[in-house]
Amino acid sequence: MKQELQQCISFKQQQAHSKPLLKNVDLSILALDQHVLVDYHSSPYDVYAYVITGEVLFSIKDEHTLVSTGEYIELPHHIPHAVKANQASKIMLVLKQPKNENE
Repeated sequence: MKQELQQCISFKQQQAHSKPLLKNVDLSILALDQHVLVDYHSSPYDVYAYVITGEVLFSIKDEHTLVSTGEYIELPHHIPHAVKANQASKIMLVLKQPKNENE
């Protein structure tokens, strides 16, 4: 499911505030040069891929989703997915343990 990260929180007049998006997570950053393909693979974690810069095509089963700068997509655990950089791209990966190991 593709989501617009900026829509997850709104401004409060004359205030600073934050909103936790996830708990118990690991963060990493991935850089893909233009046209690089990471073939189908899966992860034991739920992965949230936030495109910092660039444009990336994510393929989950037969569904293809183009994700651009400022957008993110959820990649469910144990579901094969592939990633292709249409442009040189940097992606923040948030890896989260599934709620239930039997999921």
